[in-house]
Amino acid sequence: MAALASAWLPPMLGCGAEDAALVGALTAMIERQTAESFARQIAALLKRPDARPALAGVAVPILLISAARDNWSPVSQHEAMRALAPSARLVAIPEAGHMAPIEAPKAIADALRVWLAG
Repeated sequence: MAALASAWLPPMLGCGAEDAALVGALTAMIERQTAESFARQIAALLKRPDARPALAGVAVPILLISAARDNWSPVSQHEAMRALAPSARLVAIPEAGHMAPIEAPKAIADALRVWLAG
């Protein structure tokens, strides 16, 4: 799992890749898992049903939060979801990667606060 963290984590992060404490904490989180649990997570991601058709039928406000440096789930993917959901609002967090809630918690909280107030 240490080798996985070393190879997999850097491209997951935006500016957080420069934060040794954050990288250390995330590495420790990965190392607490097993190769089998990681394989199950990947299998679940690959086998999950396509939820895009359901987006058009959502009648409540939707907030999509993406990170500009997320190579795994890019802003373009969220733009495509927003196009399918007329009530959706998209916020991109500029310096964060896939771990945006950990890399940029204030930006995430601010986006949620504005959306909830709106």
